[in-house]
Amino acid sequence: MRRPALANLSALASAPVVAALSAALWLASRPGDPLAALGYQTSNSPFLALVALTPLMIWLELVPQRVSRWAGALGAMLLGAGMAGAASYAAALAVLPALIRAGYPEADALLSAQLAAALQAAPVTLATLLTWYAVRRGRRAPGFFAFAWVAAEGLAPLGAERLAVALYEHTEWIALASIGGPSLVSLFLALVNGALAETLLLAVPPRRKPFLLLAAAVGVAGSLGIHGIRSSALEAAATGAPSVRVLVVQPGPQADGESEDGPLADGGLEAETRRALAEALPGDPVDVVVWPGVRFDPPLAWTELDLAPRLPAELATPFLLGATLVRDDPPEGPTVQVLVLADDAHQRGAIYQATVLAPFLDFAPLDESLPAATRARIHDAGRRPGQRGAMFELGRVPFGVMVGWDDISGPDLRRQLAEQDPEWLVSVVDDRAFEGTPLPEYHHACAVFRAVEQGRYMVRAAAEGGSALVDPLGVSHQRMPLATGGSSVMDVPRLHAETGYRAVGNFATLLCLLFCVSLLLLKPATAVNGDDGDGAPEGA
Repeated sequence: MRRPALANLSALASAPVVAALSAALWLASRPGDPLAALGYQTSNSPFLALVALTPLMIWLELVPQRVSRWAGALGAMLLGAGMAGAASYAAALAVLPALIRAGYPEADALLSAQLAAALQAAPVTLATLLTWYAVRRGRRAPGFFAFAWVAAEGLAPLGAERLAVALYEHTEWIALASIGGPSLVSLFLALVNGALAETLLLAVPPRRKPFLLLAAAVGVAGSLGIHGIRSSALEAAATGAPSVRVLVVQPGPQADGESEDGPLADGGLEAETRRALAEALPGDPVDVVVWPGVRFDPPLAWTELDLAPRLPAELATPFLLGATLVRDDPPEGPTVQVLVLADDAHQRGAIYQATVLAPFLDFAPLDESLPAATRARIHDAGRRPGQRGAMFELGRVPFGVMVGWDDISGPDLRRQLAEQDPEWLVSVVDDRAFEGTPLPEYHHACAVFRAVEQGRYMVRAAAEGGSALVDPLGVSHQRMPLATGGSSVMDVPRLHAETGYRAVGNFATLLCLLFCVSLLLLKPATAVNGDDGDGAPEGA
């Protein structure tokens, strides 16, 4: 066999292997350890996100210069599609059994997971293909791919934070999200991956300049510095700030049938609420009670305004309820997940419809990919055109609301929240159907980013457990145990602090896209000759 043909075959054979390695590193860095959920016992560490892209960068730097154009292009496509598609599909498979148990037909659930994987793979495949082309024109793969990756991920559904979300517990590493959202954190992590790749490629000519190492060092120093500055600023802002007192009541283990306390299928909510309110200080009453994942029997109706028969009559306190609501026939229903605010007379004051219907898609899947029992038209946060929502008021204090998987969704909903200047945030979720899967922890990680982006305290009320008060730095306070009933009174400071993200939005994706386009359009200093694998760069 001729040597060029052997090189081409080697390139095509190595691309899926490198893609699988990067996908495994990426999955091993994700919250909730999806590899363990799939039955693979590995070492899960968030800092694997710092090396997950390095194998791709090394392949893209070395292989295109040594093989023919068609082999390099095909290998680059296999690399991007294999890595992003495998990682996305494996993450979906980790929660798919629970989704099927929750009522999704198996065929529909698999189709949604495959659709999600294809949508995630397409932009990343384009990024690797453009990197192959840039390398053929004389660019360096690690630097170009770092920017191409962030641009592609920012354009993909749920993509902007898929790399960055791994470090949610290490808040000093995600401080850049307050300036540019998760995309800026992903850029910082991609630059660290690129710096490592450049270090490993020092023995490969031509001689390399330490631009990526400097950029990675600036990213590390910038994140740590911003975290320190924001820590001091938050301490000053929160001291003496007015606050809202919130009682979060987690339901106990899921039960069937009505409880003795009232028309609820979740026993113990009313009793725990009475106990917690009785222990509250008389001079410092609770402003609102949050019940996540309430299962009323019968479910709430769209026309139902008087909630007094549903709630404890003797508790004259506003309630914030995450519940299932019955609507009309499809495409409006028949059931949707909603967040309902009831005043102290237990009259419905505001309602908010869930936006996201699947934990790995942030838009409406095709109608045929959803079972009829859960099919619903996706409104912009349940609002009609021209309406502004995603905001409730409690005692004339505006606060931003999210329900279900809204805090996993793309940036548009969060930008609308920022424009309306909420003083605090609340996220009400019910992931009890996904206990034992990576989803609840991944969901919590996304909520941490929402608090950092918005610069607001967030009350995260989770029916499956793990409810917490997340501060604007991303630190979780008063986090409650999983799968255990209980309650916690949270004093939530009301803030008006501005963040860079609130001012300029998700600029990192656009910045990376413009940078990649300019590098492709500008004439490079070197280029790769020939179509048959002659990889000697001009001017090397």
